[in-house]
Amino acid sequence: MQAFSGKLAPGAGTDQGGWFSPAGPPTSLHSSVVISPKHTLSSIVDLGFKQEKGDNQGTFLSFRFHADGSTNLLPGKEWFLTFLERKPGQAITTRPKNFITLQIDPASGHLRSFQP
Repeated sequence: MQAFSGKLAPGAGTDQGGWFSPAGPPTSLHSSVVISPKHTLSSIVDLGFKQEKGDNQGTFLSFRFHADGSTNLLPGKEWFLTFLERKPGQAITTRPKNFITLQIDPASGHLRSFQP
């Protein structure tokens, strides 16, 4: 996971194009922790995966937090992502027994967590 500061490239729009500079070093999750790719467990995947040109780290999902705390996520939709442990060879077909789901309020940027 990477945090970014809000520095747009000159002439870049706030929702299209532009670049941000890292606010600090990336924070990596443990290799056994993944974000569920299932739409029913992580609605955030509805944003669609992107690949940074020249990036060797694969695809990613992204959204922005604005200075007032709001996000560029569409209002009126429940936005959430579920972190879970993935064991080698294990297929993720249902909600596991051990997980944490983060819900994001698109208007305020407020996060709520849910876990068993």
